[in-house]
Order: sequence, then C-alpha cells, then structure tokens
Amino acid sequence: MVEDCLSVVNAALVDSGYTVSIADSFSREMPNLVIDEFTDFQFNASLKDFKAKNPEVKVFVILTEFFSRRYGVESFNFLGGLPDASMLALLRVVIKTYRNDLGCLEAKEVLHALVLSPFLFISLIQNAKNWIRGHLGQSVREKVYFLIRQLGFSAAIQYFEGWITLHPSIMENSPKYLSLKNHIGTIYPVVTLRGVAGFQKGGRRLGVMFSGSLTPYRAKFFAKFARIAICLGVFRRIGRVRIKSADGGSIADEFFSIHPPKAKNAKYSSPVRIYRAIEIDSTIPVITRCHGQHPIENICFYYRNRFSVKEMIDAYTQKERFIPDFIKKLDHYNDLAVSMNRTTLGRLRERI
Repeated sequence: MVEDCLSVVNAALVDSGYTVSIADSFSREMPNLVIDEFTDFQFNASLKDFKAKNPEVKVFVILTEFFSRRYGVESFNFLGGLPDASMLALLRVVIKTYRNDLGCLEAKEVLHALVLSPFLFISLIQNAKNWIRGHLGQSVREKVYFLIRQLGFSAAIQYFEGWITLHPSIMENSPKYLSLKNHIGTIYPVVTLRGVAGFQKGGRRLGVMFSGSLTPYRAKFFAKFARIAICLGVFRRIGRVRIKSADGGSIADEFFSIHPPKAKNAKYSSPVRIYRAIEIDSTIPVITRCHGQHPIENICFYYRNRFSVKEMIDAYTQKERFIPDFIKKLDHYNDLAVSMNRTTLGRLRERI
C-alpha cells in the first residue's frame, strides 16, 4: 500500500532530522519526494508543469516496485509468460496511442507487438471467461495497472534529481535509462513498539490471516495449509487462513499473518508488507520463502514444511518465551535499519 510506504519514508526522514510535510501538491519552498505511482494523467501533467515553471526545485522519487523485462516487454513486477507478454505488448501500443503523458509511441514497440501477436490468441482463450462477462480478471487488471505505472515512471524520469529505493534489490534489473549514480540508497522500515504491544498484551487467538491479492499460487498454498492442519489433527485449533479484504475489513485478532509470494517464480521479499504485519496488524509475520535479500526477513517466523504448523502452535502456546525472543530480534533489526537509513538520508542531504 502507498500509505505504508509513506509511513516508512516519513518515519526515516523525521528520525534523520528532516522537516516533513505530506501534501497532494508540489512545494516551491523545499525539495519534493514522490512515490513511483504515475498512473494518474492529472498528476503526471502537474509534475511536468511544475518542473517547467520551477526547474531549480529538486524532485526525488521513491522506488517501491521491481523492474522486469520478459520476452522484450518491460513493466513492474511482471512474472507472466508469452501469452501475457503478447497482451501487454499490444496494450502498450494502445495505451500510448490513447494517452499523451506516457511517452511517445515508438516504431519498435509496434513491431514488437506484431511479433508477439500470435501468442495473443492464447491469452484471449485463457481470459475468455472474463472477456465474456465484460470485465478484466484481477490478475489481468493488476498486470495492466503495473504496465501503466511503469510507462508513467519512464516518462517522468527526466524530472528527478535522484531516487531512493525501498528494497536493496530494486536496482538489480533496472533499465539503462535509470543511472546507478543517481541511486541515493535504500530506506528500511523501522517497526515501533506500538505494533508489538498488540500481541504482547494477549487476547490474540491462535489463527492465521492474510491481506493482499489472492493469486492462484497463494490460493493453492492456503488450500494446502488447510489440508496439512486437517492431517495433523489441529485444524479445529488453528483453522484455515482468513483472507482479509483489500479495503481493510475487520481488525486482525489472529496471532499470525502469513505472506507467501504472489507466484512460484517471484524473486523478491516484501519488507513493507512485513512491516505492516507487525506495525499495523500487530501480528507475527510468517514467510514461506526466505530470499535472503532484506534483514527484516530474519525476524519472521519461517514456514518451511508441514511440521511448521506444529511449530506455529508451539510458539503460540509458549508466548512467554517466543515473544521476548521475537522482540530481541526486532530490536537488533531496528538498530541496523536506523543506521542504514541515516546513511542514505545523509547522502540525500548532500544533494539538496
């Protein structure tokens, strides 16, 4: 969520001595930081107009998403195959023709869409049910959203003095137009004791919740989790994973929140999602894959196999031992995060 990213960045800036104002418009009096969300044509136009009238005011961007290029198609967080690539290649042409704020349509983009067009038929078959019903499936909508977001970012890159990432691996597959010398550093989420207090004071039931988009891979994992709980004879104790609605829904009362990746071939951890699990939902975050990319992974409960269900129950029933160990790891992580944030924001200060 964009709001969570803003909270992480705001806290780091304040800790490093910056005066911060969160606003919907640009400021002429101080440098500006924006999140890489460039789907709104009005915002894109306002950024262009602001820089045209105030070229001396510096604007920096916070990068939250991962660059991906598959089958020649560039987007954010794209993990699909050829059929999806063919669809996005065509949509890239259509969207750029329809909107004038996402960069000029190039001949090579049209040619690429034509080359991949035979695979578009497969994509249409895969999504036929949704086309017949007159709406896009959630996974398709998400792919289109990230495509537009990446197009908006690539068109806006000319206005930024530099960029800060929210994950140390974001620059790994960055496109050539994103110069590494302008990468100022990474901001790491710092978790306060407010979230910890939620599961410290008790009242949490033995249960598991999930908040996010329910992809086919995640749905398959949750079904497997329920089967394991049934086979181990603990289903009545731990239950199935509760899917929390995207708009927030009811407040979490489960002790655990679980965070499987969106897809089997997902490459990156989700530090802001883990931050939200503790800070906002006051739950113990459970990861099902340890990428080893971000230090916040080290504080999570690691779900390795079917026996991890029993380990989760043991952690809950022995909270008086588990929670102090968790807080100790959290304190160590926070010390590390604060130190790295101050280094990054010290570099930012040199550029302002």
